[in-house]
Amino acid sequence: MKSAIQNDMLSRIKRCLLVFAMAGGMTLPVSNAQGADNAMPPEVSSLIGMKLPPKITVEGNRTADIPEFIYLGGALRSEESGVSLAYDEGLASGKWPVFLIERIYENKTTVILDAQMLPANLMEWRFVGGQFTFLKNRFKLSDRCKGEGEDTRLIFGLVKAEKGKSDCGHTSKRVKQAWQIDRQSGRITPMPTNGLQCYFLEISEC
Repeated sequence: MKSAIQNDMLSRIKRCLLVFAMAGGMTLPVSNAQGADNAMPPEVSSLIGMKLPPKITVEGNRTADIPEFIYLGGALRSEESGVSLAYDEGLASGKWPVFLIERIYENKTTVILDAQMLPANLMEWRFVGGQFTFLKNRFKLSDRCKGEGEDTRLIFGLVKAEKGKSDCGHTSKRVKQAWQIDRQSGRITPMPTNGLQCYFLEISEC
């Protein structure tokens, strides 16, 4: 009798452990998915893949403005057969600091390929009262970063001025975060900052 009771208890314990293990296995992916959603708000993720037709003006076609996006800056990074890879930095939905990678076609059609959140607590700029203000000793986004030697990768980084340098434009190794941009797909991938240096341009001191 005692042996039967012990066997029954062991059986119940095993069933409980199995249920807990299955529950744990099922909840982990959900937790990870929620973390990914929190990292990029829907207002930002919804921009990825957006296609903007050209804006027709009297002077001709030009690229259309991204909906609810407040522009700070940007540039064309490469051009081949009338197709350009570009980036824009600013605020998505007027509140989320980001940079976007875009492909601009010859007829000025724009496709947003990828987006990357920027850390508001590190950035040199704020948007207050309808205008951008700038803080000293903060990081700025550079689209000209590279590693040692011949490095042809397209790398963006958050960089500070090199200590002791007062000229308005120079290369700095004070890189806080970095991302590599795939030239074909436009995909943004985080990467280590070890050995990286980025061009720093202090416009206010030029």
